[in-house]
Amino acid sequence: MENKHTRKRIALGEKSAEATSYEATSGRAGSEATSGRAGSEKSTYRKSGYSIVIEELALQASIGVYPHERKKKQPLVISLKLNINAEIPKGRTVRQPIVVENNSFLCYKTLCDEIKEIVATGPVGGPVGGHIELLEDLGEMLAQCCFAHKQVQSLWLSLRKTQAIEGTKAVGVELAWQRK
Repeated sequence: MENKHTRKRIALGEKSAEATSYEATSGRAGSEATSGRAGSEKSTYRKSGYSIVIEELALQASIGVYPHERKKKQPLVISLKLNINAEIPKGRTVRQPIVVENNSFLCYKTLCDEIKEIVATGPVGGPVGGHIELLEDLGEMLAQCCFAHKQVQSLWLSLRKTQAIEGTKAVGVELAWQRK
C-alpha cells in the first residue's frame, strides 16, 4: 500500500519490504515505538541507539613536538561523534518523554567537562598541566575517557590546531575507534 511515507522512501532510493516499517541498520533488536499521527498510518521502528555530537569545542592546549609549542599553549578545536547503545523502553510512543534510567544516557556537558580536564592536565602520571606531544596521543586519551562510559559503541574524533601552519584554516588528525 502506498502512502506519503512510501513515496518519500522511494524518492530517497530506500528499499523496504514494508514501507512504513523501519529498523536500525545495526541489526540490533531495539525497543519498538509507534506514532499515530492523525491522517497517517501507524509506523513502527526499532531504535538501537543514538549519537552524541560535540562540534568544535575550542580550547587552549600545550601540545606539539616543536620547542615553541612547549613554551606556549595554542588553540585546539575538538569535534567528536559517539555512537551510543541505549535501549528505549518497549511500548514507548513517540510523544512520550524518555525517562532516564540506569544511567543509560550520557550528558554531553559531562563529556565536554571530561575533555577539558584531559586537555588541561595532560597525560596521566605527568605533571599537572603537562605537555602532550602528539594529537594522536591526545586522541588516545580522549578515546579511553569516552569508552569508560559503557554505552559508547564507537567514536569518531577530530583534533585540529588552528594556528599551527600559516596559510591554513587548521591542521590535524581524524581518528576512529570501535568497541570490540
